[in-house]
Amino acid sequence: MSSSQLGFGSDVYWYSEKTSFDSPLVKLENKQKVILESGEGNYDISETGALLIKDVVKERCGTYKILSINKDEISEEAFVRLELSNKPRQECLMVSLCDSCYCSSDAKTNHNVSCSVLGARPQVNVSLITENKDLFNVTVRHNSDTDTFDTIAYMEISMDTCGSKLSVRCSVVGKNIFGIKDSSMDLYSGKMLYKTFFCMLTRTPIS
Repeated sequence: MSSSQLGFGSDVYWYSEKTSFDSPLVKLENKQKVILESGEGNYDISETGALLIKDVVKERCGTYKILSINKDEISEEAFVRLELSNKPRQECLMVSLCDSCYCSSDAKTNHNVSCSVLGARPQVNVSLITENKDLFNVTVRHNSDTDTFDTIAYMEISMDTCGSKLSVRCSVVGKNIFGIKDSSMDLYSGKMLYKTFFCMLTRTPIS
């Protein structure tokens, strides 16, 4: 962000919340660039008043303030926030008691279906939707060592009728900045086998 983008004048001052917005990091006065002690080694300013950040790392993240004063001594200010994003990985929808993306299980018991987005920054919200209900719970974990978020949506289902089918879809809720695709699958309870007193729940992924 620069002074020209905001319609500001020629004298520009950049502050950081890390210094409580007390003293500027860099400034542009009478078209002369000045890097102050708090900004040495990490910041610079362009000829148009844009803040230049060297080696963008976690320590540089936070809120910055730009103050501009024009030739008539009229001042304006604006705030901008810098955050580092971390692209998450999305696991396949999991049925309880399964340790892989493909499994079979006794259909006469209840099953937990879950969908996870792990290691995201900022947090990604997800939802689970079925053909007959969209009641689900969501758990969010913050990983303090990496400052990332794990989001898990889950619901309990029961398929007591042999030969029945249930479709489940996991979708990102809100802004999908990482372009994560929906995850879908069909759950089938197989036909009753001869001399077997339960049917099996199997699942196949939808491409």
